[in-house]
This record gives sequence, structure tokens and C-alpha cells, in this order.
Amino acid sequence: MRGEDLEKLQSPFREGEDLDQGFARAVKVHIPAIASLHKEILDDLDDRVFGVGWWKSHLDTNRRILIADHLISCVHSVQINLIEASLHLLEAVDYWDQESNFLADTISIEADHHPQFKLNPRLSSNSKCNTTGPDGLRCCHVNNMLRTLEC
Repeated sequence: MRGEDLEKLQSPFREGEDLDQGFARAVKVHIPAIASLHKEILDDLDDRVFGVGWWKSHLDTNRRILIADHLISCVHSVQINLIEASLHLLEAVDYWDQESNFLADTISIEADHHPQFKLNPRLSSNSKCNTTGPDGLRCCHVNNMLRTLEC
């Protein structure tokens, strides 16, 4: 994660603010309508008839409990999924920045408008090329390509 994004997440929440709502606000996915809907559903629950009270004449107890629980879980999961998506986006932006910097350090355009390729310090170490998996393979291929272009 980029330093500037991490710094924003480390700032304290508002005094007395719910932690879930504070974190949602910190990652910029706080949707008051979702929190309001969640609260309204919770307020409709009746511990004497089990489940949403005004459903008593329409559903038996087991169905009221099951549907109410599912409804609460669904509404709560909207905010959780938005938070997770926002965190994935922050990670993706960091990756894109790193890749952009990598390319900027590797390829430049000279005054005569021809590309100039140089071996990026990130690839000059053979330790990366010894790693297994796609990262190591990618590193070896890019490293070999750049060495060829330098010739």
C-alpha cells in the first residue's frame, strides 16, 4: 500500500465513532443509508416473537428467524464487501505506481525520439531470477530482454 494511503488509514477515528463506520469512512466507502437500513432491521427484531415482529402473521417462527438473520447478514455484508473492494483498490493503485516507476526507470525516450533501454536495478540481482513462480519467470524474461536491447 502506498505510504500516503497508509497514513490516511492510521489517523484516529472521531470521538465515540463506531469502529466499523469509522473504518468505512477511512477507506471512503461509508454509506449512511446502509448503516441506517441495518439499524432499522435490527430495531424491527422482536425477541418475544423471534425475528421481525410484524412478520408474525405471515411466517412461522423458524422462517422469521432464518429470513431475519439472512437479511441482517446481507445488509451487513454490503459494507464489508465495499471495504474489501476499497482495500483491494488501494493495493492495486500501489502496484500500478510501482510498475509505472519500474517502466520509467527502465525505458526512456532520447532527444532523437528513440527509446533507450537500461537494465533496471530491480532486475540486476540474480536473486529474483532464482525465485519460482510467475514473478521469478517474469523477472528472468524481462532481464534477458533488456540485456538483449542494451547490446
